[in-house]
Amino acid sequence: MKDTDPMEVDNNSSPISPRYCTKPQNHTRSSIKHDYSRIKRNIAKYGRDVIRVPHSRTSKLRQPSSMASPELPTRHEADELMQYYRASFHLALPLLDLSTFTQQYDQFLTEGSLDHAPPGWGELLFAVLGCACLCAKRDGSKYIEGSKALTDPWAHSFDMNNVQASLLRAVYQVETNSTSTAWISLGQAVRAAQDIGLHWENGLWPSSEVEVRRRVWWIIYACDRLISLELGRPLMIQDEDFSVKFPVSQDGLSIKTTVPETSAAFPPSNPSIQPLIDVTRTVTPVSKALNNVIIPSSTLHILDSQHEECLATLLRRQQLHTDDYLDPHALSLLLYLQNIRLILHRHNLSPVCPPDVRLTAIDRCVTISKETAGFLLRSIPSLSKNASQEPPVPSVEWNEKIKSTSSGFRCTHLWRCCLFLCFQNEFIPALICARASAAIGDNRRINIACGRHLDFFLQYLLAKFKAGVTGSRLEQDEEMMAYVSGDLQANISSAWIWQHEGSEDKSSAKVERKSQSPISQIMNPMNDMSAATSTPTFGVGMQESSSSSDWIGWDGLLSILERLASEQRQQQQQLQDHSPTSASSAEERPAKLPKIQLDSPRYLTPQIVEAGTPQISSPGGSNRISIADII
Repeated sequence: MKDTDPMEVDNNSSPISPRYCTKPQNHTRSSIKHDYSRIKRNIAKYGRDVIRVPHSRTSKLRQPSSMASPELPTRHEADELMQYYRASFHLALPLLDLSTFTQQYDQFLTEGSLDHAPPGWGELLFAVLGCACLCAKRDGSKYIEGSKALTDPWAHSFDMNNVQASLLRAVYQVETNSTSTAWISLGQAVRAAQDIGLHWENGLWPSSEVEVRRRVWWIIYACDRLISLELGRPLMIQDEDFSVKFPVSQDGLSIKTTVPETSAAFPPSNPSIQPLIDVTRTVTPVSKALNNVIIPSSTLHILDSQHEECLATLLRRQQLHTDDYLDPHALSLLLYLQNIRLILHRHNLSPVCPPDVRLTAIDRCVTISKETAGFLLRSIPSLSKNASQEPPVPSVEWNEKIKSTSSGFRCTHLWRCCLFLCFQNEFIPALICARASAAIGDNRRINIACGRHLDFFLQYLLAKFKAGVTGSRLEQDEEMMAYVSGDLQANISSAWIWQHEGSEDKSSAKVERKSQSPISQIMNPMNDMSAATSTPTFGVGMQESSSSSDWIGWDGLLSILERLASEQRQQQQQLQDHSPTSASSAEERPAKLPKIQLDSPRYLTPQIVEAGTPQISSPGGSNRISIADII
């Protein structure tokens, strides 16, 4: 056979590969015939700051900063924040060569000027101080603004300082619920990193810099995976586009750093980022799977196997067995992995999926949520490890540990777990997750938004129960399915409730911020009359600061869940006390329990379900313990 030059073009064939001639992929979903107008209003109102409309026409923008050249903080203030950064933030994300940075820090803070600082160093310093404020529970926006003010928009070249500063700004913005801004800052970090060649090892760099370059690249990679998945955006870094070795463990790190003794409030976390890399590398196949309209069961099975293997690796690295105590500081990576799994299975909640696929998705999400509750329970020392029994009331020390290790990702994952657990009447594990969220409190801004939406969801769910919508009828209720999907409706490629809003009137679309009961507003008959012709002005109020004045607060939510969980435990105990001889006899003997008093106007109103709610019957009903019996 004649050898041919691979670059030679055959004149008898097209010089262009067929894949470049094909049309772009069409991921358009089939039309869904359902009136989502009321759902849109409720999500825009009670889901603000946590469920963002994926294609807002209007938005409330912040005024641009007028800061021209920020002033250096006092030495005392800067030193205090640097202590927080070294003792907490750096151990979780070791971006800096602390020895070099500290030398420069001492020099320029002593001089009181950045005139002689290397390019980009001032930008990095202010970003470091801003992230230190996250650990110190202070507002660091002035430092982040200062870092941005020192950024040169016309820079012809970049260095490591620019990359690290952009990444730190992205982390701060994620933790303060400025996710769209964080997405842009992360993009700047990715492009600057590629510009200076962090994505490719070619042996041109001295050994003293190689480890820092590896660490910075892999942390950028991890943040790209976590933030992209959280926001439902495309990955910025493709696995085939870089060649960088894993960083060495902290024990083998050639960069010597002096870290002061940590306080009880900021105990050290695992300084090795290898577990973080292991977890975030599982996002790549998940992201590809999410491009499908319906994820096939075979794909889900393969990815579930990968996640189980990753989980086993995590536990093995920490030398943990099935029932071992988990330090709250070790929860972060486990919950990252749980969040990846939940987002994967939640995708198949879409109405375009067959009913059995949707039910499987719900069951998997509930199972993952219960596993999350189990991990949280294991972090409470010397207490029951059985999540089906009465969950113990955590200690003040546990609350402080959960709060000090909190992140925006943890807040949203716990919120998603609570939605699915309450939806399927799993109030005991829901209470465990809610207690962790209550411990975080207002330490993360998005946690307040999560609480407000959960308040709305729980009240709406109780109203449905009161109206007799339970079991399979609840699972076929499109309104509740949209609410339990949470911020899936903020994903432009997966959301389904915004498909036909173009023909709706926006005259009555203002997001109200009254402190009255959400149930009394959303179930008002006047709302139902205008439901088909009105929808919110998307984007209004989405950037406003969260407030606890328009919901019952975490203490109120815990009170409701504790009462529901208590009644559920009594019902389970009665079923066990019957000791049936067979499963069939157990089904024939329903438990009779005291009715929980949830009749106040805040939770239940006469107008429970609008007239158009479909009445779907199920011959078999649901085998789950129904909270309808409790109510």
